[in-house]
Amino acid sequence: MAEALIRVEGLDKAYDTAAGPFPVLRDVNLAIRPGEFVAIMGPSGSGKSTFMNILGCLDRPSGGRYFLAGSEVAALDKDQTAALRNRTIGFVFQGFNLLPRMSLADNVALPLIYSGHGHAERRARAQEMLDKVGLGRYADSLPSRISGGQQQRVAIARALVNRPQLILADEPTGNLDSHTSEEIMGIFNALNDEAITIVLVTHDSNVAAHAKRLVRFLDGRIVHDAATPPRQGSDTASHFHLLPVEGGRGEDPPSPLSAASPSHPLPREGGRGDGSSLLPREGGRGEGPPSSSEASPSHPLPREGGWGEGPPSSSAASSRHPLPREGGRGEGPKC
Repeated sequence: MAEALIRVEGLDKAYDTAAGPFPVLRDVNLAIRPGEFVAIMGPSGSGKSTFMNILGCLDRPSGGRYFLAGSEVAALDKDQTAALRNRTIGFVFQGFNLLPRMSLADNVALPLIYSGHGHAERRARAQEMLDKVGLGRYADSLPSRISGGQQQRVAIARALVNRPQLILADEPTGNLDSHTSEEIMGIFNALNDEAITIVLVTHDSNVAAHAKRLVRFLDGRIVHDAATPPRQGSDTASHFHLLPVEGGRGEDPPSPLSAASPSHPLPREGGRGDGSSLLPREGGRGEGPPSSSEASPSHPLPREGGWGEGPPSSSAASSRHPLPREGGRGEGPKC
């Protein structure tokens, strides 16, 4: 049997508070072998997110031992820990965490900067990973010009760019609608078929059903650890074909980046459309997929240096509710 990629023994974690230590994890023991796909579930406050932070070498336990890829993490200094994390783990987050003013390729290439790779290799490997998730044609686009599901594909490409052994995914479908969530889980299944180890935190039992093993936390302890039952219906991974990293190209899965399709409608006023994407926090307006035209009148994307024409409001001054003229009042609504 292969040596465990992740092994924790008697793991404890407590935070100091004004009222004294507050325990979050209690005597956690777990081993995950290379190539496993593990879902971690539990109610809020059960300790699963703290456990994921420790697995990602982003936090230290208060007690117990943690081994990652054969190294005891507590025995490493900060630089050694950062190097182990960078070469072993790829992270996928709920909020995508893409830099809005950088192209998709530059976002994907970011981890390679810390690995000391040159610009040409960073660009080539970023393009390779974008090709792998079906977004290679849009390497020079900004995150604001693609949908939420496509932004999560970019985040997965970024997690893969260092060719890690392990992907840690924290609620990777939490901001997506059910259809797009299935697409993203199809990507994770395909990656697991390539022998990449995946550990995923989720509140969604439908998402957890894609994993091969389910671990449940409650009050800081593992209360369930067993294989997941076989999923009914077709295998979602069969609906998404990753392009191979080496040795040629596979079939490029369709990427609906043309003007709003039924599966990626433009957002409704004050919302997200069908939930397939979020409104960007910075640098752009509505989430509509880029069309070949410069900007649609109803949901234009900003031009460089300013905004495009805004979406039509209820007309500048309607006959029923005209805007007041400078220095006076318009006609009020008729009662």
